[in-house]
Amino acid sequence: MSKNEAQKQRLTLNREQYMMVIPKWCLGKGDGWARLVDRWLGDDAEFAAKSSRARANRGKDGTHGQGNRNHWGFKAMKVYLYAWFIFVLLFIVTVMFSMYG
Repeated sequence: MSKNEAQKQRLTLNREQYMMVIPKWCLGKGDGWARLVDRWLGDDAEFAAKSSRARANRGKDGTHGQGNRNHWGFKAMKVYLYAWFIFVLLFIVTVMFSMYG
């Protein structure tokens, strides 16, 4: 099941279920994992506000590319640069071939 499918079905875990699936990076640190779980599931206003801001800032166009371009603008610029590079390279090869035959 993908993450999107789980979100559509509104599948969630309770505290006991989270404590049964401690990730590898947290092995031996059960108390830290318990605090994280409590923070996710609790009513911590500061954490909820930060989560809400992070969710709003995520965007829908993928990762940040370069400057203020979105993904598609960055991709179009890269395609243009690669096409220009190939054109210049072919021009140089043609000139060199005509000079040294």
